[in-house]
Amino acid sequence: MLEGEMQHKDSAGNAGVIGPGGVQWMTAGRGIIHSEMPVGREGRLWGFQLWINLPKKHKMIKPRYQDYQAGDIPAVDAPGSRVRVLAGNYGGVKGPIMMKNPGMLLDVVLQPGAEIDVQVPPEYTGFIYCYDGAGNISGTEATPQHALVLGDGDHITAKASTAAAAEPN
Repeated sequence: MLEGEMQHKDSAGNAGVIGPGGVQWMTAGRGIIHSEMPVGREGRLWGFQLWINLPKKHKMIKPRYQDYQAGDIPAVDAPGSRVRVLAGNYGGVKGPIMMKNPGMLLDVVLQPGAEIDVQVPPEYTGFIYCYDGAGNISGTEATPQHALVLGDGDHITAKASTAAAAEPN
């Protein structure tokens, strides 16, 4: 969640509200009924939903819900960058989300002109979604509200344009 608040309730009895910088992670498994509703009526609601397919062997696992507020998510700060580690490992920091599929989920904010190199296990398949700002991702232009599908390799180099950057959560 980038701005606003979202409430979650489900048929397993889980409930929670996340605010800016928070994450709700649900593994549907063998089935769960849930609702997501905005909290409050004023201001902007800005967030994402990411759906990751489970491998066939995990399709019927017990459903699971994880709720993390902004303060629960560790960050790696360096000159010109802030990387929030939601899942997987980055810079010696492990994210709190426990995924069934191995993976990394990072929220990277770069200041104008800053550059970062992220090591990625070569067996991973992935993408980058530029939600604000612009720059270059391993030689490809990145613009707001566009996804870049990653090819083969073991790292990603991201460089922010010299225009104003997003504010980190």
